[in-house]
Amino acid sequence: MALDAVPAASLPQLRVIGNVGLIFRSVDAALRAAGFAPPWLSDWLSDDIVFLARLFQNRVGGRRLLVRLEAVDDNACRRFHVDNV
Repeated sequence: MALDAVPAASLPQLRVIGNVGLIFRSVDAALRAAGFAPPWLSDWLSDDIVFLARLFQNRVGGRRLLVRLEAVDDNACRRFHVDNV
């Protein structure tokens, strides 16, 4: 997958609270400011994050969401979930 080839250091850090429109604009701006390339990958990632945010929002019925983008290279997320691949 193309995303696997992107160095973790080039991934933007972002924390945004708001509606889906604000989340899309913020994620898109953060990826562009970081020089995230190729452009189609930036578009795909922005769209995917917003798609997941909408699914979550529809499920829980909230108006505002918190979205964080962070590159994790250790086992920091083990407190929140377990991936079974």
